[in-house]
Amino acid sequence: VRSHVDRSEHDLTKLSQEGERVRIYWLTGYFFFGTAMTVCIDIQEQLVERQLKVLVLDFDTVPAVDASGVSALVNLVIKARRLGCKVCFSSVVRRLRAAIDNNLLHKGAEPMKYTGSIAHALAWAEEKVLHFTPPPTPFLHPEPPVLMCPLAHAFNISLTPALGPEDDGVPEMEAEHSAPKNAALTWLVHILGDQLKNEDKVVAALAKTAQVMRIAPHGIVFSAGRPSLYLFILVEGEVVQSQKVERSKPFVKLNSSHLNAAKHDHFAFEETTRVRKSRRIQAPNILNLVEFAAGADYPMTTTVKTEYHEAVVVGVPVKALQELGDADHHFGKVLNHWTSANLAATVLGLMAQQRVDPYREAVEKH
Repeated sequence: VRSHVDRSEHDLTKLSQEGERVRIYWLTGYFFFGTAMTVCIDIQEQLVERQLKVLVLDFDTVPAVDASGVSALVNLVIKARRLGCKVCFSSVVRRLRAAIDNNLLHKGAEPMKYTGSIAHALAWAEEKVLHFTPPPTPFLHPEPPVLMCPLAHAFNISLTPALGPEDDGVPEMEAEHSAPKNAALTWLVHILGDQLKNEDKVVAALAKTAQVMRIAPHGIVFSAGRPSLYLFILVEGEVVQSQKVERSKPFVKLNSSHLNAAKHDHFAFEETTRVRKSRRIQAPNILNLVEFAAGADYPMTTTVKTEYHEAVVVGVPVKALQELGDADHHFGKVLNHWTSANLAATVLGLMAQQRVDPYREAVEKH
């Protein structure tokens, strides 16, 4: 079984060689106690015998799963992870996702990986076999950028020469590479408006401390809670911005008064609220305008990561911008005016695209 993704001859050969260590299961019918236990035991035997590395279960034709079925699936996922196998569930309804993730959380495990269809699951499985080879464009569905600044697309950023690859996927500041640095700063000066004077002087002053980062696929640009010491400019590529609900104080749709706390009962189908993370930001753009406006000591409120493709980011120290504004009062006035003018639009954009599950009113879990 293969996905509809076009692959090179090299990738197809590798998929054929490693295919025996991948299993795709299409489940059908009600997944209740007896059936669930039988299916999960059979899959666990395959995990051990064939040393599986990738496992996909599709629930498209499963009309219902009971609590015992959820428990069997969770135990299967935990065992597979211990054996080094990556697991993905496809075509899972929202409430079943909540049940599985809550049970995993209850047992101290990470949430599941889900895809909306078997087609996406097959592509995901192939990427795991190919060590995260970037998937083709059809499987990426970028949303409109939420931190779009005025005139952001009126100015092209061209990067030459190309940056060298990083081995560990950790953002590393590049001292050289003046091309992306100058391009990012020129774009920044461009969007500040026509009132700015001595543009070349401003670019030269900021270039002394600005630093270039090349973010590998699945790398982190910055994490929530870190101090906002840089104004981050996305020069090339695309990133995903996410926020998380504090799990130590979950909110659930169903009241938990029915639980027997003395017996540590855990209701499988309670639904915690969570902020969806599928906000994508495309270059050229500014990644942390809100935190920049709040000041250098204000912590980041979001986490920004790359997905399947690398990105190039230029970090301009907030301190350098402040010092330049103090030395050049005209630049400081233009920067403050531009920040204030765009801050409201940025916050409204963040609020408008923030969606919380479930979509009905929740009560706090006691």
